[in-house]
Amino acid sequence: MLGSVTCPSGELVLVDGGYLGLWSGERSPDEVGASAGVAAVDFEVVGPDAAARSFDHQAGRRLYDIPEHAAEPFAAKFAEHCRAHGLTASLHRVPRRSRTASACGTRSGRATRTS
Repeated sequence: MLGSVTCPSGELVLVDGGYLGLWSGERSPDEVGASAGVAAVDFEVVGPDAAARSFDHQAGRRLYDIPEHAAEPFAAKFAEHCRAHGLTASLHRVPRRSRTASACGTRSGRATRTS
């Protein structure tokens, strides 16, 4: 055994850097540095479901992996879309960590049941 992990929240995410294209295995991860990844943000549509559906960029109320440099123009495009269609929705940035909880169906470290 190499060691142990304590996970009080009950959520453990393992990331394969090679699979994500963040590390090739040819160099130490320390040599690759943070610049290898693409800075991105996630948004949640707050307001009527129709706004998320009619915007038609990604399925659902979450919009993932919007490049950091394009986040402001993207939010402006969404706001213009809502104005043009008479919708009262807005975009709120959400922490990247919340994507894991959303994908796992958890809230605050506790599993939620769906029937």
